Amino acid sequence: GTNAAAANPIKAYSTTGTYNVRLSVTNATCTQIVDSNLFIKVTPPTARLGSIRLSSCTTPLAVNFQDSSILTNVGEPANPNSTIRWFFGNGDSVVRASNTPVAYTYAQPGNYTVRLVAQYDTLNGGCADTVTTTVRVANRGITMGATKNTLCRRDSLTFFAYHSNPTMVTTYQWNYGDGRANVTTNSATPRLNNARYTNAGVYTARLVTFDVWGCTDTTFFTVTVNGPTALYTSNATNGCIGPITFTDTSRVFGSNIISRVWNFGDGSGYQPATTQNPVNNTYLNPGLFTTRLIVTDANGCIDSLIKTNHLNLGLTRARFLSIDSLTCPGGTIRLTDSSTAFGQINSYRWTVTRASDNTVVPIPNTVSNPTFSLPNLQDTGLYHVKS
Repeated sequence: GTNAAAANPIKAYSTTGTYNVRLSVTNATCTQIVDSNLFIKVTPPTARLGSIRLSSCTTPLAVNFQDSSILTNVGEPANPNSTIRWFFGNGDSVVRASNTPVAYTYAQPGNYTVRLVAQYDTLNGGCADTVTTTVRVANRGITMGATKNTLCRRDSLTFFAYHSNPTMVTTYQWNYGDGRANVTTNSATPRLNNARYTNAGVYTARLVTFDVWGCTDTTFFTVTVNGPTALYTSNATNGCIGPITFTDTSRVFGSNIISRVWNFGDGSGYQPATTQNPVNNTYLNPGLFTTRLIVTDANGCIDSLIKTNHLNLGLTRARFLSIDSLTCPGGTIRLTDSSTAFGQINSYRWTVTRASDNTVVPIPNTVSNPTFSLPNLQDTGLYHVKS
C-alpha cells in the first residue's frame, strides 16, 4: 500500500505477512509495470503493548501491562520457543507467554522506560521486535515548615516547602488559614516570606504543590499566634476639665497581661498602671487629647491602641457686664455676656432675684445678651444677677 520513487528503495515492514513487489518504470513517452513475482515474507514477531495506565500521582503504582504482540502469522502453528520478555526500567524483568497480562508494582517515584521484547523461535535465534513506553510515578514527598511555629501578633515568619524532587514542581500555592486568599509562588520560590497574622489564635496553614505531570499534593502546618489586643474605654469623651476614668478592656490569648502603660495626652508622659481598673487622670486644661494604652503579656507580646483626639474637654468661665447697674423704675436694664469657653457656648441661663426676698424676676433668660425692665415703683431695690 506504500510507494517509493527511488531507483533502489529501502522499505521497513512494520507488520508480519507476505508482500508482492511491483515495479513501474516510466521514460519520456512510455510506462511499463512489472509484477516481479517477488514475494517478501515478513516473519513474526511484532511487539505490541495494549492499553495500560502509565502514570500516577501516588506511590506505589500498580500497573497491569497488556501484551498484544504477534508471534505467529495467521494460519501458521505457534512456535513453542517464542518468548515475551518484559523489562520494567528499574533492573527487574520477567518472561511470559504471548498475550499474557503482567502485573507489576512500582514502589518508588520516578520515570521508568519499559521494554517489551517479542522473539520468534528464541532457541534458534529467530527474529525479535521491541516496543518501549514510559511509566511515570510522581513523587508526592512534600512537607511544609516555617521559621517558627509560635509568634506574637504582627510578627513575621517565613513558610518553607520541602520537596524530595523540587525540579518537578511548577507552582506553590500557600494559604494562611485565617480566611485570606491564596498566595502563589513559582518553582524558583519554594517559600512565603514575611507572613504575618493580625489576630491571635491557632491557624492551620496549607500548602498545595502542582508538578509537571499535573499532580497535586497538599500538606499543612499549625501556627500559634499569641498576644493581647489593647482595648479601653473612658467614662466621657466630651465635657469639662477634671477627672476622667479609663477602663482597660483588653483581650488576651496565650498568656495574661503583665504590664499596662498609659499616655493620657496631657503632657504627663507614659505612666505605668499599678492596677488594671479603674485608672483615673485629672485634666487641668481644656483641649483635644490623644490617648494611648500599651499592654504586654507574659510571652513578651505587645499591643497598643491609640485614640486620636479621644477627649474634647472644655473650660467655661461665666462672665457678664451691665452698663445699667443703676437705673430708675421702668428703665431698661441690659446684660452683656463676656464669658470665655474652650469651644462654642451652646446655651445660657440667666437668673435675676430681688435681694430682699429672693423673688425671681422673669426675664428672657436663655439668650446671650438679655434686656429687661422693672416698671413698678415697688420694684426698687437691690437685685442679684447670675449667669
